[in-house]
Amino acid sequence: MLPKSQRLNSSEVETVMSQGRALFGDLFLVKFIKNETGGLKISAIAPKKTFKTAVERNKVKRRINSALSPIFNKNFIKNSFLVAIVANKKSLSVKIPELSSSLEQIFVKGGIL
Repeated sequence: MLPKSQRLNSSEVETVMSQGRALFGDLFLVKFIKNETGGLKISAIAPKKTFKTAVERNKVKRRINSALSPIFNKNFIKNSFLVAIVANKKSLSVKIPELSSSLEQIFVKGGIL
């Protein structure tokens, strides 16, 4: 799990979702905007419409956080962004290394990495 200082709060999530640039992957929708205050902040979102039970939503969020860890270990984040990662149904059945590679591709495409 990311430390609280690296997670988005609810007002930041609303800002990112309304004003952010969207990038689509097979497993995720990633919305992001530049962070004026500095530093990278990320939030994993599992919509109730897609994942009906709390167990599924929590599992997806844990898997996303696990997939983020190898990305940050091997890459240097060059810019400061607010990032919201919205999972879709496929992300529940895919293995974590595939989630990680999908996220990395999206981050490179968006200029986050």
